[in-house]
Amino acid sequence: MSKELDRIIDELVRDAESIMLSDNPSEEFIIIEKKRGNYIFIAPASGDNVSIVEINSRRLIKAETTLQETIGEYVESNGILTLACGPRDKHDDFYAHSWDVNRRGLRVFYGYSKAHYILLIARIYWCLDLWDHVSMILWSFTDRVDSKSGLPIKQLRGFILSRNNRLFNLHKVSIEELIEAHNTDYKTGKWLEPEPAVEYCYDYNCVPSESLG
Repeated sequence: MSKELDRIIDELVRDAESIMLSDNPSEEFIIIEKKRGNYIFIAPASGDNVSIVEINSRRLIKAETTLQETIGEYVESNGILTLACGPRDKHDDFYAHSWDVNRRGLRVFYGYSKAHYILLIARIYWCLDLWDHVSMILWSFTDRVDSKSGLPIKQLRGFILSRNNRLFNLHKVSIEELIEAHNTDYKTGKWLEPEPAVEYCYDYNCVPSESLG
């Protein structure tokens, strides 16, 4: 991390309750927990820039409620949630990262640690602050097995979260859009062979990949 980032961190850690560090070299970050459950997320950005996102309890609850009410209902036991955002015309600057999703009773948990969960919340607000939207892809695993491939059946759903006057708007991606996005090579535009044992879903209406031909 840069010297500028070191200077910022030195100032912020003076009254920190705790400090959480990334253990993933591909996703460097520092999360500083302040008093009363407030967090400051710091990470390198493009060039010599630094990303700083402040998360207070209101922001945390707002994002948590959105995740639980809109995505959590589709997770029976476990899954994978991928966040993506960035300039629409620059794939090299696109950000994407995945979180394990696990249901424990009535609640769904994201990530494998508190730091990983705060990273998810921070990146949601980071994407909204910079690009006004964040794309979310949810793979949810079922207990069913595909008769042809013998693989466990996975359900695929897409969401686009945007913000308007501090209000969250969640758009559910249609089945047609999911199929096109998942089975098209973004570099060449060519159609890709559909992955077996996948169901493309909008709410609980699903289309199996084997029906795509």
